[in-house]
Amino acid sequence: MNLAKIKHFKDPALICEIEEAYDRAENHQALKLHNPEKYEEVKGNYVEKQLASKFKGSLEGHYGFHIDSPEGKDYFLDMNFGLYFALENRKRMMAKVVEILQDVTKRKIVFDGILKEDGGNLINRNHNHCVEREGLFIHRKGATHSEA
Repeated sequence: MNLAKIKHFKDPALICEIEEAYDRAENHQALKLHNPEKYEEVKGNYVEKQLASKFKGSLEGHYGFHIDSPEGKDYFLDMNFGLYFALENRKRMMAKVVEILQDVTKRKIVFDGILKEDGGNLINRNHNHCVEREGLFIHRKGATHSEA
């Protein structure tokens, strides 16, 4: 969210001011002379950090990335990995509970750990995710949808 906020509020004058201050610093001149590409990379990272420190905790609002941008793609990749990890974690916890219950009750409990949509008996209803609906991306943080 902070990266999206920073990208949204990048003021060219502020960026120029930060870059000029970086360029004037004596300790960066050797890198600039001997490895200009690395110098530009390091300077870019410095500018991002300076912007982040200026905007930390301020400029409230709703900011995001275009879904086709590298940041948007990375967000969805990371989010989906987190959802997959959480699902696998829940399945393993439930399987352990079933195992313990079988030991205690001495009865067979049917649990296949498969999602209901796939014919199994596990309902997967996570509470932190993003879904596309009618061209919009809806984020749910700590809430599930009310659809059947």
